[in-house]
Amino acid sequence: MNVDIEFFSENPMDNVLSCMKFVFQKVIFFGFTQEDMDRAATSTVAAFLKSKNINVEQIGFVALPEGKLDVI
Repeated sequence: MNVDIEFFSENPMDNVLSCMKFVFQKVIFFGFTQEDMDRAATSTVAAFLKSKNINVEQIGFVALPEGKLDVI
């Protein structure tokens, strides 16, 4: 399984560029607030990545504790 792991950006194009160039079955986005990750899960970014043209099977949004990345 090909997995793309990246930080979620407020710019939607930043979130989909790698998936337009490469084929991933799963994409995991990291962000700093749970509210942002909840909003992103229902966003047009998620819908676009699941579309037939891109065809990502699984998308995950994970909130990270800001300033405490070493606890992950």
